[in-house]
Formats: sequence, C-alpha cells, structure tokens
Amino acid sequence: MTNKAQTEKSVICRIKKQMEEKNLTAYALAKACDMPPSTIGRILSGQASPRASTLASIALALDTSIESLIGKSKAKELLEKNSVLKAVQNKRIPLITPDCASWLRDDLTDENQVLSSSDIVWLPGMPSPELSSIVDFCMVAPDDAMYPEIKKGEFLYFRKVDSSHYAQSGDVVAVFYRHDAGDAVIDIRRVIFHQGFEEFAPSETMKGHFRTGRLDPDSGYDEDIRLNFGIVGVLVAKLSLSPFERY
Repeated sequence: MTNKAQTEKSVICRIKKQMEEKNLTAYALAKACDMPPSTIGRILSGQASPRASTLASIALALDTSIESLIGKSKAKELLEKNSVLKAVQNKRIPLITPDCASWLRDDLTDENQVLSSSDIVWLPGMPSPELSSIVDFCMVAPDDAMYPEIKKGEFLYFRKVDSSHYAQSGDVVAVFYRHDAGDAVIDIRRVIFHQGFEEFAPSETMKGHFRTGRLDPDSGYDEDIRLNFGIVGVLVAKLSLSPFERY
C-alpha cells in the first residue's frame, strides 16, 4: 500500500470513528455537509478522495477540526496552500430567507417559530478569515431598494445585533418584520436614528419607488411590535460579480 493510500485509509477511519461517537449515519453526515449522500458514501468506501473544501465541511459537520482528521503536518500544508480554508474550516454561515428569518430573533418564544440548525442552508466561510470571523449570517438582496449601492440578488453578509452591539445611524441593516397575516419578511434599508424613533430608508436613488419605514416607541409601541419588527443585522460585506466589498 502506498503512503497516499495509507493516509487516505487513516482519514476514513478517523471520520468513521467520529461518526460513531456522534451516532451519525452517512446520510446524516451528507445532509449536515449539504452534499449528496453518494459523495459521502464514495469517500467512506475509499472510492473517492475528499477535496480540501470537502474535508473542511466534514470537519465542521463532525464538530471537529481538519487537524483531527488528517493530522497536524498535513493540515498545516493544506492551510498554507489554500488560505480559504482558514475561514472555512471553523465557520459556516447561515443563508437567511423569509422562511427562516425568525431564526435570527432570540426573543421569539413561540415554539412553532423555533427552527433548528438543520432547517437552515449553510454556506462556507468567506475567503477573508478576518471578515468570516465577524459575519453571523448571509442573505440575498430581495429587491433594489438600496440601488446602486446594493442590487437585487447580491449576497450580503451581516453581523447580528444585540443590546450591547447594536447598529449605528447610517448603517445598512437587515430589518425583520411580520405582516398581520403572519408572513415573515426581511428587508435591506439604511437606518437613521432620530430623537425617539428609528427610520428605515431606501437609497436616495430609489426613494420614489420604496417606502421609508419608521419605528416610533411613543406611538403604540408594545411587545407585539418589538417581537415582530426590528433590526437583526448590520451589513459588513457583500459579494457580487466584483470582488468582496467591505462596509
């Protein structure tokens, strides 16, 4: 048996051992990695050699590191050749859609609205480890309200907000709200803080096409409004046909 074959066999054994410890089937591992079960099956049977990015996804799904699967020296060699793995290996980024927007709200207590990580589509980390470390979720721009700064269909990367790390006036934010019918919506706007209220505005170019929203605590503001409306993230980067742009 060649050194390469021995190494691959060792990797497979380590993956299987981790799967056994976590009581994961090949199908469950494939789902967690967002890969076809046939791909995981071929890797586990030794019919296919996993690429570096695949190893990174498997390590994430197993809640372990690439090092634990392939050894320190091999992992170091991979990381030196592929800087993307520095972001990917320990980070997955949830892709948020209206269907799973409530997952961003820690204050939602309705059990019918609670989602698990298996209900979310997960994206690899970003090429820049620095940016990847501060990004909490990604979403696709739903419209052209922020044109020309942001165009419909661009991938937008956000950090989540909380009471200690909120948005600043002028930030581009993701705003979550729920219609009277109960449908969840997540929009992109620029937030402006005035005395006593928050204003959510489209770009100057698009003000004639999209309405400016307003949250005024002194005008009927109650728990229902707080639960069903508010900023959930601040834009830190976007991905379009051009390279990453940081905010």
